[in-house]
Amino acid sequence: MNVARPAGCLTMAYRRAFFFTTVAPLALAASAGAASAAEARVDGMRVVDVGVYAATVVEKEPADTPSGVVLLQKDIRLTRPTTDVCPKPGVVFGLHYAPEGAPAGAPIEVVVRVNFPPSGVRYPGSKKRERYAEQAYEREIGAVQFADYAIGGPWDALPGHWSIQFWSRGKMVFEQGFDLHRSACRSGA
Repeated sequence: MNVARPAGCLTMAYRRAFFFTTVAPLALAASAGAASAAEARVDGMRVVDVGVYAATVVEKEPADTPSGVVLLQKDIRLTRPTTDVCPKPGVVFGLHYAPEGAPAGAPIEVVVRVNFPPSGVRYPGSKKRERYAEQAYEREIGAVQFADYAIGGPWDALPGHWSIQFWSRGKMVFEQGFDLHRSACRSGA
């Protein structure tokens, strides 16, 4: 397993097309005596796996995301470990991760931000190009979670460098890059 180290900071998406997905059911079990979120500290992220995934969508839940929805999923399966991804609709890329910090088991808020290529994403019906999309989640120090981006259509099937960042208390604690390019389509990404 890779241990993710804090990264330096690099540098939102249409209501029907952009999907953040998360593991269902969402349950945060705070252990007895665990410190409050105000006392918890996030030092980085431990990466479990990175790549292209398949999953079963259980529910679409309204959310304050550019698409207006979060997909709740189960049976999330890594189909190809890679950071080279085919930019086509239906492809889901991301990572399983565990927040590192203290105390173990403490609840924390993590903001997951997906950064698009520099050209940005322009969704159908919008004149604005979006540079990123983000969503806040309640997580637990040490618990394995899933963060991803599902390409919804040709408008966001953009070649280029993408990244998924993790923020806690206004500070970026980890970033995972992905390169979307057409040659990855030939290799099954």
